[in-house]
Amino acid sequence: MVRDAMSADVSVVIATNRDSPYLRHAIASVQGQTIAVAEIVVVDDGSPVPDRVEQVATDLAVRYLRQAPAGVSAARNRGAAATTGEWLAFLDDDDEWHPEKLAEQLAAIDSRPDAVACGTGHWIMDGDGAPTGVVAEFVAADRTEMLRGTAPLPHIMTMLVRRDAFELVGGFDPCFPHAQDIEFTLRLLQLGQFAAAPRALAGYRRHAGNRSGGLHSAEAFLRALRAQLAWAEHHGDEATPALIRQNIAGFRRATAEWVSASTLTDLRRGRLGESIGSAAWGLRRIPREYLAATTRRATAWARR
Repeated sequence: MVRDAMSADVSVVIATNRDSPYLRHAIASVQGQTIAVAEIVVVDDGSPVPDRVEQVATDLAVRYLRQAPAGVSAARNRGAAATTGEWLAFLDDDDEWHPEKLAEQLAAIDSRPDAVACGTGHWIMDGDGAPTGVVAEFVAADRTEMLRGTAPLPHIMTMLVRRDAFELVGGFDPCFPHAQDIEFTLRLLQLGQFAAAPRALAGYRRHAGNRSGGLHSAEAFLRALRAQLAWAEHHGDEATPALIRQNIAGFRRATAEWVSASTLTDLRRGRLGESIGSAAWGLRRIPREYLAATTRRATAWARR
C-alpha cells in the first residue's frame, strides 16, 4: 500500500467530561504529527462547562460534539461513528503523543498488513508534563500471548485501530465504567494480530484527577476478563476460551500475592481497618488463591 507521505486516513477521537487544563496540549500533540490526520473530533460527554470545552475546540479548529453524560465508552463510540477514517485512534484529554507516533505506526502496519490494530510504547509524565523516567515499550507479541496474559496489552492511547475491526467487535462496551480499554482490547485481539511500534510514542499523564489502582481496579480487570471469556465462548474459536481462562487464573494468583501482602503488612503496622478490608476483598473475590498466598506468606514471616 502506498501512502501519502504527508497525510494519513486516521480519525482521532478525544473524549472529555470536564474543563481539562490539558485538552489543548492533547489536541496540539495530534496536530503536531509528522503525518497529518484526516480529522480530530472532541466529544464532550456532559461536561459542566461546555462553552469552555467548545472554545478550545474552536480555537484549535477541530470538530466538537456534545452529548448527555454516558461515559467514556459511549463518547468514544459517538466520535467513531461521526468520523470516516480507515483508522481510528483514541486520546484522553490529559495525555499526548510524540510527533512521530503515527508515522512509526503506519510503517509498522505496512510491514504487517493483516494487523487489526497497532500499539506503541508509552512514557509516564507528571501533572506538569515532565517525564517521570518510567518508560514502557510495546514489544511485538503473538495475539495468543496477550490473550493468555503472558504479554502486556498496549495502552489505549497508543493504539491505532482498523475501523472495520472496531465496528465488527462493536466498539467499546458502555456497560464497563472501568477497565473498558482492557475489555475492548481483548475483544479486538480475538479478531487478529496487532502490529507494534515499540518506541515510547505516547505520554500518560498522572495527576490527582486520574489516579486509579488498588482493589477497585483489580475487580474491574477481573470483570473484564470474565466478560471476554463469555464473548469468546459465544463468538471466538475453540482455542481462545482456554487462553482467557489461563489469563484469569494468572491474574487471580498475582492479585492474591499483593492483596495478601497488603493484609499482613497493614496488620503488623496496626492498621486494622485496612487489613480487614483487603482480607474481606480477597476472601470474597479470590478466596482460594488469597488463602494460599496469605498462609504461605504468614508462615514465612513466622519463621523469621
